[in-house]
Amino acid sequence: GNPILEAFGNAKTVRNNNSSRFGKWMEVHFDKHSKIVGCKVISYLLEKSRVAFQAGLERNFHIFYQLLAGADDKMREELYLTAPEDFSYLNQSGCIHLDGVNDHEEFQDTLAAMEKLNFSSEERAVMFRIVAAILHMGNVTFKATNDGNGSAVDNPDTLEVAAYLLGVRADLLHENLVTRRFQGAGRSSAYSVPLTPDKARDGKDSLCQTLYGFMFNWIVKKVNAVLSAGLNMPTTVVGVLDIFGFEIFQKNSFEQLCINFANEKLQQHFNSHTFKLEEAVYQSEKIKFTHVEFIDNQIVLDLVEKKPNGIFCVLDEEIVMPKATDYTFVQKLNQHFGANKHERFKQNLRANNKFTVVHYAGDVEYEVEGFLDKNKDTLYSGLLELMSISEVPFISEIFTEAFKASVGGGGDAGGGAARGGAAAGRGGARGGARGGAAAGAGGAGGAAKSRKISLGGQFKESLNQLMDTLNSTEPHYIRCIKPNDSKQPASVKFTGMNVLRQLRYAGVFEAVTIRQTGYPFRLKHEEFYKRYKAMILDNPIDTSRVPYKDACRKIIDAMHKKKDMSDVQIGQTMVLYRAIQYREMELLRNVALSKTVTVVQAWARAWKTKGMYARMSHIREHLRRAMNARQLDPLNSAIAYHDNDGEFEIVPEYRDTVALRDLVAEEIRVARVLKEVLSALRGVVDPAPDQLKKLDDIVKAAHAINFSSADANEAFALHELIHARIQTRKDLVKAVETHDEALLNKALAEADRLDFPNGEPSVVAAEQELARIAEEKQHIAILRASLSMPPEGNADMDFTTPYLNQLITISTEVATNGEVILYEGAWEELEATYSNALNFGCLTVEGSRLVESASVVLHLRSAIGQDDWDQVEQILLGCKRGDAETLYKTVEIKAAHDQLNLRAKKADVQAALDTAAQAFDPNALAMALDKAYTLGMEVESYQVLMDHINATQAALADGINSVEQEKLDYAIDLADQIAYPLDDYVQGKALRDHLVQLAAELVDVLENMPDKEIMEDLHQRANSIGMHTEDLNTLDGFLQLDAEGLAKAQLKSALRRKDHDRVIQINIRLKEIFFQMFGNQFVLTQCGRMKTTSEFAKGKIFGKEKIKQHMMNWNKSPLHTALTRIPGLYNKDAIIINKNMLGFMGDKVMSYPDMLAQEIIEKAIQFPELRDETYIQVIKQMTNNPNPESVQKGDRLLKLCLFSFPPSPEFENFLEIFFRNKDPSPDNPYRRQLHNIVYSGPVATPPSLDITNSF
Repeated sequence: GNPILEAFGNAKTVRNNNSSRFGKWMEVHFDKHSKIVGCKVISYLLEKSRVAFQAGLERNFHIFYQLLAGADDKMREELYLTAPEDFSYLNQSGCIHLDGVNDHEEFQDTLAAMEKLNFSSEERAVMFRIVAAILHMGNVTFKATNDGNGSAVDNPDTLEVAAYLLGVRADLLHENLVTRRFQGAGRSSAYSVPLTPDKARDGKDSLCQTLYGFMFNWIVKKVNAVLSAGLNMPTTVVGVLDIFGFEIFQKNSFEQLCINFANEKLQQHFNSHTFKLEEAVYQSEKIKFTHVEFIDNQIVLDLVEKKPNGIFCVLDEEIVMPKATDYTFVQKLNQHFGANKHERFKQNLRANNKFTVVHYAGDVEYEVEGFLDKNKDTLYSGLLELMSISEVPFISEIFTEAFKASVGGGGDAGGGAARGGAAAGRGGARGGARGGAAAGAGGAGGAAKSRKISLGGQFKESLNQLMDTLNSTEPHYIRCIKPNDSKQPASVKFTGMNVLRQLRYAGVFEAVTIRQTGYPFRLKHEEFYKRYKAMILDNPIDTSRVPYKDACRKIIDAMHKKKDMSDVQIGQTMVLYRAIQYREMELLRNVALSKTVTVVQAWARAWKTKGMYARMSHIREHLRRAMNARQLDPLNSAIAYHDNDGEFEIVPEYRDTVALRDLVAEEIRVARVLKEVLSALRGVVDPAPDQLKKLDDIVKAAHAINFSSADANEAFALHELIHARIQTRKDLVKAVETHDEALLNKALAEADRLDFPNGEPSVVAAEQELARIAEEKQHIAILRASLSMPPEGNADMDFTTPYLNQLITISTEVATNGEVILYEGAWEELEATYSNALNFGCLTVEGSRLVESASVVLHLRSAIGQDDWDQVEQILLGCKRGDAETLYKTVEIKAAHDQLNLRAKKADVQAALDTAAQAFDPNALAMALDKAYTLGMEVESYQVLMDHINATQAALADGINSVEQEKLDYAIDLADQIAYPLDDYVQGKALRDHLVQLAAELVDVLENMPDKEIMEDLHQRANSIGMHTEDLNTLDGFLQLDAEGLAKAQLKSALRRKDHDRVIQINIRLKEIFFQMFGNQFVLTQCGRMKTTSEFAKGKIFGKEKIKQHMMNWNKSPLHTALTRIPGLYNKDAIIINKNMLGFMGDKVMSYPDMLAQEIIEKAIQFPELRDETYIQVIKQMTNNPNPESVQKGDRLLKLCLFSFPPSPEFENFLEIFFRNKDPSPDNPYRRQLHNIVYSGPVATPPSLDITNSF
């Protein structure tokens, strides 16, 4: 896609990280040669509301984030840019950064695209200035004025920045944001109305949305101006529509209604072309076909747009009604379509702000908050006028036209006095929705005849233009199917039901069916006849006398004899058939054409080939005659004839002729040059370089073609003689330079054979070098003897060699192998020999190598004498241990190397001993000790360490295996003596520590007797490591007890320790065990303390049965008698308690309800006979109570009772069963408080009012 339009028109949504938030019609124009000559983009319905608001986990348009990530330091300073988290328009959705998206790199791509599309640097700068201005405007906030009737900007510094970037005065911008001017009917002057903070904020958002929309439209025009620059000729157009898809969210508003209406229109277009028009063709052709049922959504389109009662029509009516609201809009829709009056409209009986439309893609419930304001889409003329006089030319130009339209259409106060205007409401600001080109052209106060078109009207108008465009084309459809809702590839996640619904709602299955059952291939009668008339060549038809329709029938009959054509239909104007028949027809046609074409081709090729053969035969004969003649001119003539008239190369005659022509030409040239060279060189044995080169070249050329003649033989001999003399001089020079005695002798003999003249410089130099070499040999003999080498050849490397210098001895013992012992005079003898040879200057290879060897041996003796073995190693490495080509390897060099190796072995053994000792590895120590003893090293301390390690490891293994603390203590003490750190030590110490810890835990558990789970956990942990102690056996005995026995043991422990909370906890558990066995005996109505229903209703004449039935159910009327069997003197108190209870719980209006609760508690504390009565009355009032608030207060009263006094022992189990049934969890707070009050007894005084309020 276009990076610019994507940056300014695309955003991240919950379903797509790069969702296009505007519809676009893209045209690609082709010339008559089918080459692209231009493009054009038409945008529809930009989602301007996204500028000011994004849903959760969505983002604003990409350009905002790209600018903040990619702007350089200068731009950031000029535009006052910071991080995206600092801007309200970007930080409200909870999503700023996208995984896998680099906004900085995307910004660079956008800049590159702008440059390619000829956006000037000034245009780019002002675009980014507008983007920055919108961000800063989004940070402007409003507060209410002191009188509460208006608003003011809460952060004027931010407003200053925004005003500067917009090119307007900050005071005028402030004035037009917080007030609105009206021109009243019959008034000569305008008046101002202050706006609330919400209205001011909506006006600000509307301005930003409008500004962004104007800029986006300008960008589209700019892009089109570049891409369509070459459209000055007739073209063929391919158009692509890319528009938002069907939307269903949890909350669907005006934007979703517009989007889904557009999709209904496009679906109708699809149905029309795929189903309706297809069947219309079949009907017009009067052929048989199978009707395919499909969903016709025209009824939905009528519901939305048909006059006079369509949804958009009703909405447009409501925005001009004085007292209309979103709710009156829904009421009118319900009047027209509700109560099942329309099959695609559902009235919401539970909410008066919702309605449902049954779309082709499913039911969508719309919430109408903001529908009217969004449909107005108004930016008031005060802000329009202010923007039209901006100092930024780009901003003033794009707003001027809109301001003129606003003034011309009436509405807000206009002219030079107008400084008012904000949006009509918060919904209006957010309702820029997917508006078209411009916002705001006229206001509420203007004349009705010039009333601004609503957003819904703009939407319908843009959509109708789009549909007109689509209807003028031959459409093809691409259905985009999402494999899942998590934006993952289908290969990663594929949700079958989602895909199935998309295919079904889009009508794809019906389209496939009509493709299978219909006739997609069709040709006009004349076209069909012309294409397939080859089928009846044996019996042609005169179409001037026979109609094309009849001719087509005869062709089909002819085809039917070979293939089944029963499904082919001949209509009124065309022949219709399916894919299988199409393939069969094409096959038959190709076969028929092949028969005719083959015969024509055969005759044409035969005629052409005969003529070609005659010409080529004549050329071949001409080539052969030229080769037989073996003369240059005939050969050239024959080759030219072939090149000019031959259809192709004649093999092999042509190539042979060319080769022969080249050979003859070369022979002529070689003979001529040979004569010239010989004439110049006869009698010359030392020619000049240029003459020699000519001789070399012609001899080489003659050999290349095997040329033979007297001149050639003479030239060959002369060439050999001259080069022999040249090579001999080179050998003499080389022999002198390399001091090579053998080469000197050989070169001098060759010079004598070639009669070199006396006094030849090279010969004289060679003879002198031979004399010098003879003298050098004397020094060589002395050097060999000093270096323990034989008179000839390489040295003997045996340390006892008979040639060993008498002044040295070399050790052969294992411990001192290679050690050289120098006797008196040994050093001076070698040094003198070396100095004499060096001063003489030995130049032969042997002499120079011996001198170098003597130098190395002297250096080795010096380094060894200083015990500098690093230097010894460097010397040996420098001479490659005596194997360097610059010297001879001597026995002393080998001895030094062997001695160095021996020292290295000892160092390796010492390192192995140290490593094994540090690792406490007895096996490695044993191996290293064996090697040390072999080398005679002193290592007794390592032997002692190895024995200690073995003892320690054995002790640790015994302690770990036996799981006994005493053995582990002994082993760990051994290990600590040598700081033994290995895993078995860590394991043994951890096991010892674990045993100590478990022993302490056992003592604590046997003392405190905690819950069985804790005891079992400790028991399992101790057993898992093989622990065996008396305390563990005791714990095992407790765990063998049943639940009741264990609880009793735990109770004894708690009582012994006076642990109040623990006693209560265990009592609850014991009581639970009891209830599990006998709990069904404690039904509340069967409690002996309670009256029977007959007793309770006694004395009542009317409604006796009802009183019995509702004895234990909530009642807002006071009791007529007590619920329990209490002495008569307390009956009145029981009734008073009930009245107070009704007042406290809100079932009866009474003053000071918290004091009533105190009176109830005080009575029960004072008179134990009334305690059970109080509990039962609370339970009665909470049973089947329809008032949640009353139930909540009853729960508070019940908690107060449990805090203040216990029930009687006879009633205790019944009350606990009630709590148990209410909440069966083990942490039931009511049961715990019940046991607590029973254990501690009643309080002395009722709780204070503060305590009462805390419950």
